[in-house]
Amino acid sequence: MVFVPKTLSMKSLSILGSTGSIGRQTLSVVDSLPGQFKIVALAAGSNLEELVSQVERHRPELVSVAYQKLADEVSRRLREKGITPLPAIHHGREGMLAVGTHPQTDIVVSAAVGIVGLEATYEAVKLGRTIALSNKEVLVAAGELVMAAATKSGRELLPVDSEHNAVHQCLRAGRRSSSREGPGGPGSGVAPGVLGFTSTEPTTTGTGGRTFRSDIDLSAKVGGLAPEELLYPEVRRIILTASGGPFRKTLLKALATVTIDQALAHPNWRMGNRITIDSATMMNKGFEIIEARWLFGVRPDQIDVLVHHPLHGRICGLFRFSATRPHGHAHAHPICVNLSGEGRI
Repeated sequence: MVFVPKTLSMKSLSILGSTGSIGRQTLSVVDSLPGQFKIVALAAGSNLEELVSQVERHRPELVSVAYQKLADEVSRRLREKGITPLPAIHHGREGMLAVGTHPQTDIVVSAAVGIVGLEATYEAVKLGRTIALSNKEVLVAAGELVMAAATKSGRELLPVDSEHNAVHQCLRAGRRSSSREGPGGPGSGVAPGVLGFTSTEPTTTGTGGRTFRSDIDLSAKVGGLAPEELLYPEVRRIILTASGGPFRKTLLKALATVTIDQALAHPNWRMGNRITIDSATMMNKGFEIIEARWLFGVRPDQIDVLVHHPLHGRICGLFRFSATRPHGHAHAHPICVNLSGEGRI
């Protein structure tokens, strides 16, 4: 169940990746909350049928597609439907930037696949826009740069990915550092990126032979910062969960002969091909660890992964006072929370 308070004024949204899964779910949330949100700009790739339908319903002022030829085709299809006035139609890099930096936008939903939305997201951050971030590659590729810009603009990045949004909500229950700049920010005395290091701490073996760090030195300084100086000083550890994908029980020697169809047969989720393959190889979980490190200003050795099947929760936050807060999943919920600003699950 999601509680979303009525906003005091209508918020304007731009969506990078409007025809993908997160983009479509965002528009579904907007439809479910009439009068609270206005769509001002949409960026898509090549799914023109879906984009034209979105334009017909939401009447944005600006849209963008991948190429000039597709832009011409979108214009033709919209004219055939009698849609007036036509939105401004852009394409390519310039189009993505136009959507991300639209002057009327309050919230930019960054949901484009891969790094195609990186530059537009970065420019939106610099402008002080609220960013609902679904695209983890933005932080994997340029976490230090983007988070420095967010610190300078005084804005948080709000995670849409179900696991990271669950972490974000858990951390709201704890105490945040009084420093507005956080670890690695200007004035902290620590250059961005200094918090990353290799842990050599002892481990313990848990159920199923999994290993977890069991002796984190909670008093140790990292990059000159004591625990109380970290962004979330009460947090001892963040545990992300993973289903293990289709090859969770596959013997290592058998992986050499698996097929693409097998890799695409995720036991839990139905997603796009790229992210499904990344989930099968567990590469996606590696991306999520990097994303969590940058989003929450925690030390890399404070992030663990638990292979847990079936998934009943997506994350647990282990606080220093030994309180554990598990949290669930479903992307519509984190989208609601981020768009409302004050909503809770």
